[in-house]
Amino acid sequence: MDTRPSPTQDLEDHELPEARLAAAHQPTRRCAHGARSDFERAFARLSQEEQTALASTYRDKLDQQATAFAVGCSVRKLFYLIPAARQHLADVLDRLDLL
Repeated sequence: MDTRPSPTQDLEDHELPEARLAAAHQPTRRCAHGARSDFERAFARLSQEEQTALASTYRDKLDQQATAFAVGCSVRKLFYLIPAARQHLADVLDRLDLL
């Protein structure tokens, strides 16, 4: 019995990060009173690279290689980018007095 993935399945796996990245840029949800949540305001202050790295890693649960592809960087750079982006988000939340 052949357990190898089909060529089309392999192609679909390579397209997955782009599809998830496109889904990541959906309009922001609004709270009941119409304002964006505090977290969304803080998250919006991060660079696009930091936002994509954090969203792909934690919300979309992509592995490091797929996240690096979505961000457009090497896995090595991503290794340093994720903790720096988390720290930047924590700093922004702290400055907004939300932590």
